[in-house]
Amino acid sequence: MNPATVLFILALSPIPLLANAEEVAPGSYKIEKQNDEIKQLKGSVDSLLQALEEASRQQGSDSLSRETTAKVQKLNRQSEQLASQGKLDEARQPLQRALVMVQIAINAIKGSSPQDSDQSVEQQSEQESASEFVIEKRKQDIDKVKSTRDALMQALIRIGDEKQQQGMVRDVSSQVKEWGQRSDSLAEKGDLLQARQLLDQSLVEIKTAIGSLRDSETLIRSLNFASKQEEYDYEVDRFDTYQMLLQVMVMPKKTLTASQRKQIDQWAGDARAQRAKAGDQAKQGDFKEAVETLEGAGRTILKAIRRGGVYLPG
Repeated sequence: MNPATVLFILALSPIPLLANAEEVAPGSYKIEKQNDEIKQLKGSVDSLLQALEEASRQQGSDSLSRETTAKVQKLNRQSEQLASQGKLDEARQPLQRALVMVQIAINAIKGSSPQDSDQSVEQQSEQESASEFVIEKRKQDIDKVKSTRDALMQALIRIGDEKQQQGMVRDVSSQVKEWGQRSDSLAEKGDLLQARQLLDQSLVEIKTAIGSLRDSETLIRSLNFASKQEEYDYEVDRFDTYQMLLQVMVMPKKTLTASQRKQIDQWAGDARAQRAKAGDQAKQGDFKEAVETLEGAGRTILKAIRRGGVYLPG
């Protein structure tokens, strides 16, 4: 039974029954809640694996899909073993790691899609015709993104140590390092747009991993942004990540009812409207208001994801 349902039933029960329930079985409610969270995490991992398989079929990346699936199955077995021993808090950790692992694989496949070859030709043409001022601006932007990436990576390492998730951090760090090397190589060849895309993809992976270890409010408090504009850029990336996950994890589900889709569409539309409003506020230089608006947009689209039956921390 859903924990919210339990609370609702108890709230409608006579006071003596509520008091008795609290006295007799406070531990059983906690166990039920932990089991429910584990079940939600497993459901999210399964949904992402389906999305990974679909993406791999479209892009012809079966090897990465098979490799990731094998690793996830191993993590699932670890979780089941810990749960059978009554270690429910620890049983969540392999599933959280699996969640990030599959998200990384999906983004890696989408980042190496056949469409990139066409985009690269267009981007190369634009790069060649760009003025010296534009090129210098893009180089400066790349340096800023690198600084943000490095700061977030340090935050992930710190949080990973706190949560004893060093294995997850190593996986993310390895992928981010690979993309960083490819980005540097592209930048040296003058392909600044593709170089920036790989760096942006790295930011998504790091922040997705952080989000699975610590909720968004705690994360924001733990990061020291140099300015409200930098915090705004962070929130933009976080919202875009949620939007991508909504499209990959939720919308393709054939089990969604008509009422679910209607509610999801409404919340997703509200979130996009908030995102557009934040963009207008940022253009006017009001980054404080823009950050608050984007935080609201993130909460709204996260509701849409969860309405689709996919649990995401945050």
